[in-house]
Amino acid sequence: MDNSTQSKEEIEPTWDLFNLHKVRDEEESQTRLMGVVKFLCCLSLGLLVLGLAFLSRVSLLLLISATSDGSVHFTNKPFSHLILGCILIIPSILTAAKCLWKLSFQTESMLSAGSLGMVCLLEAVASFGTASLVVICLPQYDILTIMFISNSICLIPSVLQVISLNVSHRFKVAAPMSGLLLLLGGYGLFLFVQMFYLKKYDGMYLGLVILFSVLTSLTWWENFISNWKHPVFRHLRSDVDKCRNVMSLCISVVRTLVTACVVGAWIPLRGLEWATITDVASHELRILLGLLGVQAGASVLCSWFGGVACKIHAVKRSFGLPLILNTPVVLAAFLLMFRVHYNEFLQTNNNLNLSDFCASSIGVANNRPRVEVLYSEIIRSICNQVDIVNVLSVSLVGAAGACWWVGLILTTIYVWTQNVNRIQRTSETFVRRMYEAAFLEQSMLLNKRLHISPQRTEESDPRKMRRENLMIYICATLWHETAGEMLRLISSLFRLDRFREKRWKTSDKSDDSFDFEIHIMFDDAFRNVTDREAGTRKRVINEYVESLISAIDETYRIFQKNISTNSLGGKVESCASEKKVISTPYGGRLCYTLPCGNDLHIHLKDTQFVPNRKRWSQVMCLYYLLGWRLYRKHYVCQQLHPEDGTKIRARLETEKKNTYILTLDGDTEFQPSAVTLLIDRLRRYPGVGAACGRIHPTGFGPMVWYQKFEYAVSHWLQKTAEHVLGSVLCSPGCFSLFRAAALMDENVVKKFATKPTTAVEHLQYDQGEDRWLTLLLLQQGWRIEYCAGSDSYTNAPRDFKEFFNQRRRWDPSKIANAIELLGNGFEVSRKNPSVSKPFLLYQILYMMATLVGPSTVCFLIAATLSFFTGWNYNWCLIVSIIPPIIYLIICYTATPDTQITVTAAFTVVYTLAMIGGVCTAFSIIISDGTIVSPIGIFITALVLLYFITALLHPTELPLVLYGLLYLLCIPTASMLQPIYSLANLHITSWGTRETRAKEQNGSAPKDRQLKYKIGRWYFEWVIHGRKTQHPTKETLESTNETDKTTKELDLPVENRWVSELNGTTFFTEDSLEEDETLFWSQLIQTYLQPVHEDTWHSKRIQRELLSLKDKAIFLYLMINVLWLGGTFLLQLITDGIVSPKIISNGTVVEDEFLKIQPVSFAFLATFAVLIFIQFVAMLYHRIYTFIHLISHSSTNVSQSHNKDIRSQTTEDGNLKWKKDLIMPLSPDAAEMSEDSEKHSKQIMD
Repeated sequence: MDNSTQSKEEIEPTWDLFNLHKVRDEEESQTRLMGVVKFLCCLSLGLLVLGLAFLSRVSLLLLISATSDGSVHFTNKPFSHLILGCILIIPSILTAAKCLWKLSFQTESMLSAGSLGMVCLLEAVASFGTASLVVICLPQYDILTIMFISNSICLIPSVLQVISLNVSHRFKVAAPMSGLLLLLGGYGLFLFVQMFYLKKYDGMYLGLVILFSVLTSLTWWENFISNWKHPVFRHLRSDVDKCRNVMSLCISVVRTLVTACVVGAWIPLRGLEWATITDVASHELRILLGLLGVQAGASVLCSWFGGVACKIHAVKRSFGLPLILNTPVVLAAFLLMFRVHYNEFLQTNNNLNLSDFCASSIGVANNRPRVEVLYSEIIRSICNQVDIVNVLSVSLVGAAGACWWVGLILTTIYVWTQNVNRIQRTSETFVRRMYEAAFLEQSMLLNKRLHISPQRTEESDPRKMRRENLMIYICATLWHETAGEMLRLISSLFRLDRFREKRWKTSDKSDDSFDFEIHIMFDDAFRNVTDREAGTRKRVINEYVESLISAIDETYRIFQKNISTNSLGGKVESCASEKKVISTPYGGRLCYTLPCGNDLHIHLKDTQFVPNRKRWSQVMCLYYLLGWRLYRKHYVCQQLHPEDGTKIRARLETEKKNTYILTLDGDTEFQPSAVTLLIDRLRRYPGVGAACGRIHPTGFGPMVWYQKFEYAVSHWLQKTAEHVLGSVLCSPGCFSLFRAAALMDENVVKKFATKPTTAVEHLQYDQGEDRWLTLLLLQQGWRIEYCAGSDSYTNAPRDFKEFFNQRRRWDPSKIANAIELLGNGFEVSRKNPSVSKPFLLYQILYMMATLVGPSTVCFLIAATLSFFTGWNYNWCLIVSIIPPIIYLIICYTATPDTQITVTAAFTVVYTLAMIGGVCTAFSIIISDGTIVSPIGIFITALVLLYFITALLHPTELPLVLYGLLYLLCIPTASMLQPIYSLANLHITSWGTRETRAKEQNGSAPKDRQLKYKIGRWYFEWVIHGRKTQHPTKETLESTNETDKTTKELDLPVENRWVSELNGTTFFTEDSLEEDETLFWSQLIQTYLQPVHEDTWHSKRIQRELLSLKDKAIFLYLMINVLWLGGTFLLQLITDGIVSPKIISNGTVVEDEFLKIQPVSFAFLATFAVLIFIQFVAMLYHRIYTFIHLISHSSTNVSQSHNKDIRSQTTEDGNLKWKKDLIMPLSPDAAEMSEDSEKHSKQIMD
């Protein structure tokens, strides 16, 4: 037998073929429901766009017909013209409002005088043509001819498109050239039929129609000069792109003024007087205002739904096709209605003809229904303005209309051929922010951005370049995770490895193709083992690293099961094909090659060389990946080729933008789809520096249930409000994607690697590093976004103590970073458009509402006591203040363990009080006999808000069951938790996983437990205090063991971990390159020296932390005392606001009144406004999250491609996977019974 085979059999017997499947390797697949939802969305959007465009077109035609001289149903022509003018300026008003809203949240430079003048001149000419065409010329024609003329307003776009395409894409110029010829042919037919067959038209109007339609087509000039290289146009495009909001605001003002001038001047020129505008009949007023509402509403909704159709990749079926079909549909509807009414007329008048039918439709009857009036107006317009008896003239007009319609299709043919990216910005999809109300479908098609790029070669294919350039470095931090938690993380990474291979085998159109590399930073990875017989100590990897290696081998075995070519179906070899072990200056490194070829590096940190904690692991990772791996190669290249410096710098900037860092915790589980959704946020929006996903806490028990709903509410409302109103303030390190360009910006990583020297810095830097890194990005002008569709799962604290210790770190860090942001708010606002002054105001209100949490709890408890005992409310308020004061004194003086015990007892008491508070609130509503009171309205609105919010998150709807527990724990979260956090602000330990680490390591560190023998007494010093023990047999033995340990400390330490690891787990020993070794040595010397603080420095920091704790508690106490005292005094000196009692049906009850305390009402109103803002932001965010998910599903293959998922082997033995769609899987079920989990799907040979 071969020696290697024999050695492997000794480690893992070949006869042990039975497996314990603990790895989740399920394939994500698109459910049939998602396919149905996608189909229904596209169908619904297409029908909505078509229906709304139909309503917009019909209502506009009726309004234009109402302004004509032949209309007998609408006699007040000045008022009709005013309504028509309002229709034309509504888009400009909406655009101005949107620009003012955006400018209130961000600053923007002004256009140069030359660019502003040129843009305003072009827009003034275009708006003059539009207003003159609609107000002056079109009323001279019938509604069918008006509809045909509407399709002719693309002459200049077709000319510009021919010029643009002729420069770089001559073979694509055929369609717009044909469209141009058809448009000109349509004009020729129109002139011919109007001059020689329909001689009643004034020749002046014919010339004006053509002139104004050409001027109107100048509206979309910007869309068709994107590749013009003349300096004037390049400068103009640059200015417009930088000042889009200012430019759109100026355009809106210009178009509004020009339209108002045209409408205002036309009435006197026509011989009418504006003074008669008030003499409008009531029926005429109702009809015209109704048409105005229908046209404006339908146009706005059609424009928005059209944009949604483009975002979800339904451009052809839900955008282009409905808009193109609108003209034939409107024409068919008019002709069908005309035919139906004509047939009804013939049934009652057998001897009459078409002329008689037209004559009978021109009656005036004010008492006729509105629909009949509109039908009559359509019939009158068709009958009076067109010689419908002459078949040839009608055919020629129809031919001209067909030429214009087909010309429009050919001019906008690029809409059907150009692809859009997932969740592409509206500004990237459309050129102008406004639609043209008079030409809705034409403006939407012409406004679709035309991308004209240089001719593509195989080397310059942007799709291939994108796939080659997108690189993701995954940075995970581990410490004392359990084997099960490590399996969750490793399984997720292996799933991503398999997903990446599938996406690389797909077509170039895939948006999910990327390279990635995994780096796991393992804290405190080594331990010393004493060999007493040999008299030496060995430095070896600890049990946590061994668990990680076992987890990787187990996961590798499962994922490689179906590609092993030499397996007989039993146990599959679990070793990776390439495993290396490297000794490094910071400790060591383990290198793996995953089944599909991606690299996994485990960096083992030795506390003798580098400091512990997550922040320093991230600093190591960022300097290594971004400084050494990314920047250095370009720097070296520039040193070797200084003549190519410009190209090298440009290549570096591109790579920085297309390189991302995915941060993970050691217990994070995710699916590949979650990563691709985050990639979309960074890929589509260059100003986004980071994006975070939805974090789901997993586990079982009351503490986990509470956190499930707490996380849900914070993501549903708080994070969405931050995303919509400004920027997310915390991108959690457990699952976030960062852009390398943002991290490599000034004052980010360099400052992130700073060692704390003051008490505040200790809080910011080490207690909440995720929030601090986010703040650094915000201060440099980067935006942080939240992607609700990107789900990840992480373990939550399951016991009371661990939960409070976690929040002891989070709460002070949150407040410290918020204070720094608000303190430098104006400076940050000038640099970061996302951090606007309204957003800062929202954050101030939110922080104040958070800080007065204890006061709010006291008010609630006082109301409960007053209701149940009948005592005076003011005395009850004084009583309710006593428990918080007692709790504060206990937290200020007792040990942390005692504080936790007291906190648990107070939680039980306040939970019972909260039950009474809920009963009190409902009892007050019942006693008042109405919910139309401040407390009734607030509670009803709050319940409805949370219920609707939960309904809008259907996959998380069961979390509502935990809402009751969350409600009962409000006093704990709002009062006890902040007090505990502030009272322990001087404690800088991590607080979680530390107890577990001590238990599993067997002994505590030397500086945490010291024992001394003084005479017959034994004293034990621990970190939290001092206690004495009577001498016993156990303490005697313990003392002897301590003496032996002290002797062992003097033994030499041998570094044998590399050789032992190589001998037991088949690693191949390797070494770092000399340059990289030097890099690590310099990095450690500069930033990563282990912290060996002297006694004086430690005492100084401790004194500063204690002083900061005193100041924070004093300030926190004063805020609540002032709020309580002010409210108490106001209630003493005022009787409150007297409000009439209104019962539920809206009836006011006489002689009964409700008393409302002004301060309480102001607080309720402020809180309600905050909740309402968050709710509206959530609605907005949910809509775009749904759009993102639908567009994400549309770019993946359908299930038909996944019928036969089989593996094939490449030349190097790696796995080739077929393409499939992935959807997230919840790990909660696996969390409860991990070892007994069975696959719902399994890949079979």
